[in-house]
Amino acid sequence: MSTDASADSRSGLTDGSLLGGRYRLGELLGVGSSAAVFAAVDVDAAADQPPLAVKVLHAHLCQDQVTLQALLREGAAAATVQHPNVVRVYGRGTHEAGGLSAGWLALERIEGGNLAELVLARGRLAPHEAVEVMCGVLDGLGAIHA
Repeated sequence: MSTDASADSRSGLTDGSLLGGRYRLGELLGVGSSAAVFAAVDVDAAADQPPLAVKVLHAHLCQDQVTLQALLREGAAAATVQHPNVVRVYGRGTHEAGGLSAGWLALERIEGGNLAELVLARGRLAPHEAVEVMCGVLDGLGAIHA
């Protein structure tokens, strides 16, 4: 994901936007092929709330109602899953910006790098480390499919 701007022109949202009357966007964390991810705070939550991220589907994808509804269905289904290997979904919806409905998901924000970054920095995982990672992934997938 790229992080070279404080606003994502493909989503129409900027640092400070309020989504769902509740989630205030902070810095742009990254931009991928389908969405931008922002740091966020829940303005209705206690001061010691865990960090959040908001994933905002790019505007051109939100114009396709099938894609927009798929994101919202995915968010609704994922919000029912509570498992340590699955990122929590706290909210979802659409935000009207510039005449477009931007679909979004409010997510648990996990600090740290990803597996690709780890492998790039350290090289191949030892077999027991790879098995450990895969077991975690499979446990999370099992929870989602349950």
